[in-house]
Amino acid sequence: MYAAKLTQPLHQARSTDNGINFILTAIEELSVEDVVDVYRATYNPETNEVLIPRVTDTNTGIGYSVILQYHAATNENTQA
Repeated sequence: MYAAKLTQPLHQARSTDNGINFILTAIEELSVEDVVDVYRATYNPETNEVLIPRVTDTNTGIGYSVILQYHAATNENTQA
């Protein structure tokens, strides 16, 4: 299991489905304690979706569940 840091590009064109793109900027292996956390993100390889059970908006304190669609980098596009 790994933790990943995602960042948004400063200027980003919205897609037709209003998706938001992120850049994977850091990745590190999780400790055993982190892996058993009930709020950890999970990846479904069949749908290429990452489910994050709790994301908190630091401005409002409101929590959300998030599903991200993962697109692997290709030779033409190095941003996933």
